[in-house]
Amino acid sequence: MVPDVNNPSPSIDPSSFKKYSHAKDRQDTDQATRGVPQISEGAYSITPLTEDLSVLTTQFSNEFVENMRIVFNNATREAVTIDPGGEGARFLEMARQLDIDIKAILLTHSHLDHCGGVKELKDALDVPLYGSKLNSESLMRQAVELLRDEYWPNELSMRNCPEVDHALRDGETLSLAGINFTAMATPGHSDGHFAFLTEFEGNHTLFSGDLVFANSVAPTGSPCGPFEELLGTLEQVLKDLPSETISMAGHGRNKYLRDWPAVIEKWKIKKKL
Repeated sequence: MVPDVNNPSPSIDPSSFKKYSHAKDRQDTDQATRGVPQISEGAYSITPLTEDLSVLTTQFSNEFVENMRIVFNNATREAVTIDPGGEGARFLEMARQLDIDIKAILLTHSHLDHCGGVKELKDALDVPLYGSKLNSESLMRQAVELLRDEYWPNELSMRNCPEVDHALRDGETLSLAGINFTAMATPGHSDGHFAFLTEFEGNHTLFSGDLVFANSVAPTGSPCGPFEELLGTLEQVLKDLPSETISMAGHGRNKYLRDWPAVIEKWKIKKKL
């Protein structure tokens, strides 16, 4: 039974989320990230997608090492941000210094390391939030501060996340800041997980959230979904998209979908599938 989103606290077991602070399986390897263009600028990196479009990535500087992204038009500077996990003030200052105008916020899912910074951004920018409206996702958005206080009491920038303004539908096209994103339902790590696909000049980029990291598949099991569900999602993504699609994950560096199968096979062996 899905817990009552209006009374989340008694239904949340904070201990089940502690494992997400461990990033050893998300770390980078040269083999896993070969060939994907990335330009380091110290506090952030910029990945050019086309002559007109770029992606800025900055990491949430706590144990999660979560990637917060801004997809922006180089000329107009209009942008969409994906998965702001926290440190909203730093994020906003970075956008200001780069003259980036954020028009919307996208959530791949509602675990606290991906949505903890939304409130600060929405309060400052008054922009719409796009994400899943499943009860389980709403519950997690309301439980950010409960989980933060249990394990990361110093991370005060992580706040309960507002309800989404637009409920995502599988396969819909979002036209935001002059950029088209296709919302892809990708359940497994969470019930309402979505990935966002962009295609420019024949090149595909997938903002994949927590599906596959550099050296592992995203966590499953309580409080997430079963590994078999995530495995089915990964197989479908590999079937539907070109192998040269760039995958921008929620943790770790960029890679190509052609690199996923080796990671998935390693994880299947570990799970004895």
